[in-house]
Amino acid sequence: KGRTYPTLGNHEFRAFPDAAPYFDYFNGPGVDSGRAGRRGHGWYAVDHGAWRLLFLDSHANIATQAAWMRTALSQNPTRCQLAIWHRPRYTSGPLPTKKTLLQPFWDLLAEFRVEIAIAGHDHHYERFNPDQFGIRQFTVGGGGHGSINDFVSIHGLSAKRIARHGVLWLELAPDSYRWEYREITGLVTDSGEGLCHPELAPAPSEPSPITLTVTGA
Repeated sequence: KGRTYPTLGNHEFRAFPDAAPYFDYFNGPGVDSGRAGRRGHGWYAVDHGAWRLLFLDSHANIATQAAWMRTALSQNPTRCQLAIWHRPRYTSGPLPTKKTLLQPFWDLLAEFRVEIAIAGHDHHYERFNPDQFGIRQFTVGGGGHGSINDFVSIHGLSAKRIARHGVLWLELAPDSYRWEYREITGLVTDSGEGLCHPELAPAPSEPSPITLTVTGA
């Protein structure tokens, strides 16, 4: 738990409208702020190596979060940035994307040249080619809860689809990133690399890359 940065999903709200057990677990019983952000909010930012990571709630308070995102991205500029939330913007799977609801998030990712968007919700792994703004989305929903969803209608940006349990491993360097999808058997079934946008401030010197492992459902 001490090295985990969580993101709210629809399951956290099913029995508890305020997701109280989620905040109790990650922040401590009754504690207002902690690892999961402020209780009742759940969005926060972390600087990890040369990267800025944004953790968002894709279910409510979109306008409030968008205003916070603008501040977080403009006051703490880094060359490499990543955002994580639950419902995907793009999908080839059977579950709805809430694309219109999430458009304010995507507009800000485009404006501030964010490299990566990570989602879950659909129970499979899907990697997309960068869109016209240079944003690459990963859907990482093979974390082990329930069954795996198959693919029903292939999105035009979809580059890799794996309907098996696993985790996404990211190596985040000062000006680039590498990824691997590692199935629970240990088999690597997708891998590649990308560069951060060159237009922003140069990344600070970093002795070695740092790693991030992503899983979800």
